Amino acid sequence: MASPITNSVATLSTQASKKAKSTFQTTLTNSLTTTGGRGIKSNPEMIRQTHVAFAHWCLANSLPFTTGECPLFKRFLHCAQNVGSDYSPPLKDKVGGKLLNATYDSYFDEEVNKLLEDIDLYGVTIYGDGATIKTTPYINVLACSPGV
Repeated sequence: MASPITNSVATLSTQASKKAKSTFQTTLTNSLTTTGGRGIKSNPEMIRQTHVAFAHWCLANSLPFTTGECPLFKRFLHCAQNVGSDYSPPLKDKVGGKLLNATYDSYFDEEVNKLLEDIDLYGVTIYGDGATIKTTPYINVLACSPGV
């Protein structure tokens, strides 16, 4: 089943001049970019295709089926809906490099601040353990506070 937009373009291309076709395409492009696509009613067939693509993506990448319910994924979708149609996700080197480091640093700082927030009232307990795997020693040092 072709979408109404496709049918309209086909009708215009056969019945109207190039100028009318160009005007229609410009109007359509402007409405999509200025409203972010939210001004157009959802097409049930496109929703079905999007669901299938999402399920395929989850299966092909061994992602949990709850990915669509994740608040972080919903945040990503919201951000992606507000950028242009030319957006493409960052490549693996950027995700595994700068973006991973920035995410880790932000998370680490947030957790340390939570740990130290009530240090005067609760104190902090530091504990750890260690292991040797093959010939490499590993040491875990953890800190906790009842206020966290």
